[in-house]
Amino acid sequence: MSEKIAAVHSDDIAVDGFAAAMKAKMAASRAKGRSGWPTASSANLTYLLVEHLEKGDPVDVANFAMMLHQNGQSVDKIVVQAYRKSIAES
Repeated sequence: MSEKIAAVHSDDIAVDGFAAAMKAKMAASRAKGRSGWPTASSANLTYLLVEHLEKGDPVDVANFAMMLHQNGQSVDKIVVQAYRKSIAES
């Protein structure tokens, strides 16, 4: 009997590739001595996420989103509101 091999969906391939890029960025950050995200506040991680949105690298943004997710945290709404206010005043 031949086993039926399930085709890998292109979404899964994309997610795996993106996860590899995220892991590489995290490893590079660890090599620079960065750590501590498991104990960081949601406000701090949200601030960093928004800051990296402006820098334009989606891998950095995804890593901060992952940190919030893994910590069981949500995006801090007060930080987002403060960011929106600062943009409106610019």
